[in-house]
Order: sequence, then C-alpha cells, then structure tokens
Amino acid sequence: MAVHIMTALAYVKEKISSEQLANTVNTNPVVVRRILGALNRAGLVCAERGKVGGFSLARASKDISLLDIYRAILAKQKLVNLHDNPQNRACAVSCKVRGVLSTHLKQAQSAYERELKKVALADIEKSM
Repeated sequence: MAVHIMTALAYVKEKISSEQLANTVNTNPVVVRRILGALNRAGLVCAERGKVGGFSLARASKDISLLDIYRAILAKQKLVNLHDNPQNRACAVSCKVRGVLSTHLKQAQSAYERELKKVALADIEKSM
C-alpha cells in the first residue's frame, strides 16, 4: 500500500488528501493515514493542513527508492525471522541451526535491500 500511495503522489504531482488516497487504494482513510504518518516520519512525504492541504512527496520521485519506502514502513521487520523458542541443549540441530541460518538470512536480506535500492519511485511512476 505504501508504494501505491507514493506512486499516486508522484503521478498526480499535487497535494492529495488521505481520503482521496484511500479511494485509490480501496481502503479506509485511517489505514492510509497510518502509512502516511510513517512516510512523513521518514521524510518521504510532507503534510499540509487546512482546506488547501494534503500530502505530497518530500523530494523528487527519482530520489526516493523502494528501499526508502520499505524502511519507512517495515524497518523492524525482516524477510524471515528465526523462532524464539529456547534451545533444546540435547539436540545438536537445535544448538546450531540459528547460527547457521542467520548468516544465510542476513545475506538474503542484504540482497533484497540491494535490489530495492536500485528501483526509484520514478521508475514505478513511469510505468503508470
């Protein structure tokens, strides 16, 4: 939804209300406002109050990557998380699997983020 919202802002090139954005996403404005809040805190959108207010991009779409949007919305989430169950010290797999997996999962996360960084919001906008 965040990429949809950001693409709409880039495409329209003018201030848009959260209600208008909610209509394009086909969801409740409260959901859109929550996303816009995170995007605003990340410095990706600007909010202007009042009758002529609305939301707009904080910088050019060519200067915003999908990684920027991902981090604004899902900064604390990873592609895959390891379970939190305690180790079974009697099991060799249980004692070592997290360490072995974490190296591979970090590499996968890095590759994912590298790919997102390559795509600018402007690239998505041009496809509309």
